[in-house]
Amino acid sequence: MLRGYIDLWLKGFNEETYKTLVNLGYKAVAVEDYHAATKRLPELIVVRKKIVSAESRKELREKLHGIKSGNIIVSVRPLGVEVARMSAHDKRVDTIIMDDETLYYIDKAQLNMMKDFSKPLEICIAELLGFSPRKKAMIYRRINFALRRNIHLVLVSCASNWNQVLIPVSSVYLFSLLANIPLKKALETITSTPHAILAKNGVKI
Repeated sequence: MLRGYIDLWLKGFNEETYKTLVNLGYKAVAVEDYHAATKRLPELIVVRKKIVSAESRKELREKLHGIKSGNIIVSVRPLGVEVARMSAHDKRVDTIIMDDETLYYIDKAQLNMMKDFSKPLEICIAELLGFSPRKKAMIYRRINFALRRNIHLVLVSCASNWNQVLIPVSSVYLFSLLANIPLKKALETITSTPHAILAKNGVKI
């Protein structure tokens, strides 16, 4: 039975952040370029996260070279159509990030590929709130299309400090309201979906 919340992208991690996460009911987090592949602290599992931004297939291949599945979460920011397509079927890639630059390459064809290869779509809620109305509309259309295609969503904080950590219940309600999606689906973005990603990489919670 799944217990607790999971944030698959923290940009920073320290003692205050650790205490905040535990108090809020988190059981696991993925931290960008964390020094250890996996570390089990009291009440919290910390996994390394690697962000890969690439503009070409060659650049993506080079940056993914040497990465092995397991105990590291790999998320790609595709800055080109070819990179987005390649990321969708590469087994080393755990999620594909949709932000203000990459959303142009997350089209219907891309989402259909992600559906075929069971690739989750990752969204940073802090960035979502800062988008222009036009880009918000583009994001929401893609989110709803993804859900219609049964593509899993992952909601992350991109937190650098303890005061940027997502408050789980509030974030779920906010995401549900902003994206006009069912509350249950919003909850899955910080519970069952990231749990499945960690499990695929051999991390037990």
